[in-house]
Amino acid sequence: MNIAINMYLSTLKQRTGIGNYAYNLMKALSEIVAVKNDDKLYSYAHGKLFQNLDIENTSSNNIVNLILKFLPSKYLYAIPFYIPIREKILQILNKSKNKQNLFSDYKIDIYHEPNFLLEVNENNTNNNTNNNIKTIITVHDLSIFDVPETH
Repeated sequence: MNIAINMYLSTLKQRTGIGNYAYNLMKALSEIVAVKNDDKLYSYAHGKLFQNLDIENTSSNNIVNLILKFLPSKYLYAIPFYIPIREKILQILNKSKNKQNLFSDYKIDIYHEPNFLLEVNENNTNNNTNNNIKTIITVHDLSIFDVPETH
């Protein structure tokens, strides 16, 4: 089984709770996968897949970190379509494939999104097997409904 976890928030210089959660989840799962030879674990960050925790050095020269110097992340996530725009920019900068084709190439079976903001998949016209990828989303809290004025 091939598993990919979105580790984007773990690569930011100011790692928050979700970034720490994703990092520690990946670290623990890496130890389990090391024992089982038939499973592969990938970190998905900056439009690329990395084996296990090989993302630790990817935050340097990152356009998102440059933007975060001038605009806090809580404002970025308020911008409509920020996540798909960020992914498209990273795709262009990294000269990488879109997420669906990348996951298809690596035969990803399960994708885990540790943030409640799931990136919407683009429509594929070439009918690849990406539509069969199981997706897991972690919702850490529902405070947006209890105290919406703080979000």
